[in-house]
Amino acid sequence: MDLASCSLSLPSLKKVVERLLLSLALFLPHHGTITVFLPEPFRFWKEVVLLALFFTVLFYEIKNWRVYGWPTFSWAEILAVLFLLWTLSLVLISSDKSTSLVAARYLGLGFFVFLVISRLKRKFLNSDWEFWKQQFTSLFIVSCAASVLFGVWAKFMGGFEKLTGFYSPTISSWVPGQTLPLYHETGEFIRMQGASSGPNEFAHLLLAALFLIPFLPKGANKRQEVCIKILFIIILLFGIMQSFSRSAILVAILGIIFFLTKQFKFNRQKIMSTLLVILLIFWGVLVGSKRLNNNFVQRLGTSEHFTRPVESVKMGLQNPLVGNLGKLGPAARAKNLRENNDDKALIAENIFADYFAQLGVFGLLLALGFFVVLFLELPYLNRLFLGAVFLTGSVATIFEMTPISIIFFLLFAFFSSMSTMSPCKQKLPL
Repeated sequence: MDLASCSLSLPSLKKVVERLLLSLALFLPHHGTITVFLPEPFRFWKEVVLLALFFTVLFYEIKNWRVYGWPTFSWAEILAVLFLLWTLSLVLISSDKSTSLVAARYLGLGFFVFLVISRLKRKFLNSDWEFWKQQFTSLFIVSCAASVLFGVWAKFMGGFEKLTGFYSPTISSWVPGQTLPLYHETGEFIRMQGASSGPNEFAHLLLAALFLIPFLPKGANKRQEVCIKILFIIILLFGIMQSFSRSAILVAILGIIFFLTKQFKFNRQKIMSTLLVILLIFWGVLVGSKRLNNNFVQRLGTSEHFTRPVESVKMGLQNPLVGNLGKLGPAARAKNLRENNDDKALIAENIFADYFAQLGVFGLLLALGFFVVLFLELPYLNRLFLGAVFLTGSVATIFEMTPISIIFFLLFAFFSSMSTMSPCKQKLPL
């Protein structure tokens, strides 16, 4: 086939890619309400978007390979590919392929997203990267703020009564078979979930938005720009506090430090002083509400976040080479619910314990290698975001919630430095 006859106009295709990516920014914070209010097929909107982006990348990779030869990849991209291949191989040798495939989707989706977005960034977005990144940032932050306002209406303004009929019959995407709860309680405290599928997903999407605050477009009026950023910070922090996610509340402190460092270029002494002030503010908020404080202390004392990773590692040691894919996590819960009418199953509560328990030592090493290489590729300040993800992932298996996995790995690809990649020596005719 003549390549010229199948070539597509780059400007038109680039617009399609941009619209698809911006749809992720707009709709990821509202995935819960999409699942609840729209017909069943709409819950797979994000998979359709990702597949469209994947086939776009695949088309251009094949097209350019036929002309210029094998493309070059960064080390992070290579490790992402190896991680996906290893996970797929474990699915193929599994005796319960349906359950292992569900588990592989949760574990591998983020690496797939990173690979697709990283290649898209190189091929379509590099020429006007800063402008395009600000578009994505603005839309995602505004969408997250709207999710918080939806949560305020639901929790404080009588929204729960109007939503009960919609949430009660809706099946959760985290554990297929479970219904999606309208609200989660910790003692007497109702945890806000906004327009997401649950409070943890809600909180970590807001965390991602918090880290994007410094990348909002610069305005002509400096004071107005700072006021807008502070307003968004307040809204996002309020949502995180109302989510009652322990890891998200702690990591939000890093987000504020990141913002202040990026915005005002504080030196180390001022950063430490600011951190102390923020810690005192958080402590004052918690102590100021006795009921909230009691619940928070109770949640901090939950021993399962320490015992479950140990149990998961012990399970991994039983099959250290090939792991136990699908025998813990949401895939195992879904299977137990389907076969035994019981949704109990071990949750690792630690992303690295989860990798080891389900994918064995090779899966763990590939994941660790990916994050180490990614750390080296990230600019200095953006390493704080990766550090925050590590801290969050040490007390929660956050990547089992697909919107979190998508946005975090998408931002990994966004933040990674183009200069550390190994682009083709020839200029591709895009």
